[in-house]
Amino acid sequence: IQYRELDHAVLDDMPQHRAQAIAILRDLGYTADEAASSAAAIERATAAHQQSTPYDAFLVDLILGEELDGVDVMRQVL
Repeated sequence: IQYRELDHAVLDDMPQHRAQAIAILRDLGYTADEAASSAAAIERATAAHQQSTPYDAFLVDLILGEELDGVDVMRQVL
């Protein structure tokens, strides 16, 4: 089976969880960008979309210690 390269974004406000997810994705051969806040995730997703290189998948922490939770972020990104 051949897989095309997929671009991922990881949103987690806990640095150790974010680093672990990024490491696993990269070990599997995927590219992965990270965001530590909902604002950063929305900004990166918007920029990627405007450059015609949208992310293929998001790994999102649903509970963030911010105004927006992971579900709100996905609503804005999608």
